[in-house]
Order: sequence, then structure tokens, then C-alpha cells
Amino acid sequence: MYEQVRPREALYRLQSDLPRGREKIESWLERHRDDVLALIWERTAVVTGELLGIRRKSIYQWYGKCTGADQ
Repeated sequence: MYEQVRPREALYRLQSDLPRGREKIESWLERHRDDVLALIWERTAVVTGELLGIRRKSIYQWYGKCTGADQ
């Protein structure tokens, strides 16, 4: 099954290292790419599940099969 990154941990890492001074947001996003994508994925799974009435666990399993992440 697709292993999800814990959203709270990702959010904590992002909040503890916000862009400083003149650092461009693009370089900050690239540095924290995995955490940003994990939060986007988690939120997408929540919204999709609510809209379609599908359990998040089912969405994670489907995603794992599609990406090969469950092997």
C-alpha cells in the first residue's frame, strides 16, 4: 500500500524553515519539494474522498497501484 507522509510532520518541517530574506520562493519550494507535494497530495485525497464518498485509504491504495509505490 502507498505509504503516506505524515502531513503534520511535513507541515512542521515547512513552518520551521520558511523563506528568509531575499530567498526566492521557487528555491524554497524546490528545497522542500517532497513535503510540499505530500501536503498537496493529502489535501487532494481528503477533498476527493469527501466529494465522492470514497475512503481515503481506498484512494491511497489506488494511487499506490497506479504509481507502483505499493510494491
